Amino acid sequence: MAALLEVVPSDDALSALHVLPADGVLPETPPLFYKLARSHVDAGHKLPKRWRRQIAARDRTKVIRKLYAQPEWLVFLAAFEEFVSRVIIPMCSPSGEEVMVQHPPTLRIIMPGRKPSITMHVDSVRTYVLTFKDSRSERHWC
Repeated sequence: MAALLEVVPSDDALSALHVLPADGVLPETPPLFYKLARSHVDAGHKLPKRWRRQIAARDRTKVIRKLYAQPEWLVFLAAFEEFVSRVIIPMCSPSGEEVMVQHPPTLRIIMPGRKPSITMHVDSVRTYVLTFKDSRSERHWC
């Protein structure tokens, strides 16, 4: 996760995501994970031009394709898949029933003191499918 969010791994790395550099200016290169750029908008930070272009991209497919080309994202997905296989599926289905899991997971980055990143919703009304090879799928929530 630290590599994906481009922070130095530490106990408080994620708590520093919202902190601007000492000069108050974000770097010109946008973050690997495009939702981090969006969270800076929600926090009221002034974005460099390339960050704004990344957020305003009309073709979200291109932005997501670029994310899937990043080794950091692929490492994160592999860790997520292993966690689901080893922990979530056995916990939700000790008798071996199939379990349905969202893949890829939705990651939300919310900066302190600003508007929410999503409106109120109920996850249980959405359909999620786990797409990796050793998956099992079902329609119940645990």
